Amino acid sequence: MKQCVLNAIIAIGLTLPAFGQEAVKVPDGIYQLNYAKSTIRGPIPKSLTINTVGDTTTVIGFGLNDKPYTIVLPYIIDGKPHPITGSPVFDTETRTHLDMYTSSIKRTKEEKLVQAGYEIFNPQTNTFTLSLSFVDTPNSYVLVLEKQ
Repeated sequence: MKQCVLNAIIAIGLTLPAFGQEAVKVPDGIYQLNYAKSTIRGPIPKSLTINTVGDTTTVIGFGLNDKPYTIVLPYIIDGKPHPITGSPVFDTETRTHLDMYTSSIKRTKEEKLVQAGYEIFNPQTNTFTLSLSFVDTPNSYVLVLEKQ
């Protein structure tokens, strides 16, 4: 009986620290796409800069035919859908906390899933990696972004 109680106390003691930890979000700042470290299967943006400020992420780039674009996304990790502006491809994003440095991303258009993946933040290198795939096309991206 003593051994059983001791095992339960040890198990609880080992799991309690994990419950108090919040997801670490990408720190505010400007991040530039590192093409050499990224893998892009699909249209390649000619330029891609991401600016994070609080609960908002702004993606600024030049796509095909040098056409500029700006997409404003929520940066809220709560498992609920939030509106996106400026994208013809998706209109909401849902982020869910997977572990301290990883969140899953689901993007929808008119409530239909169009893109899914995850984001991993590396605090040692001040970089984050977005791994995203489209549902109905073979396009996929592993984007490595570095803080400027």
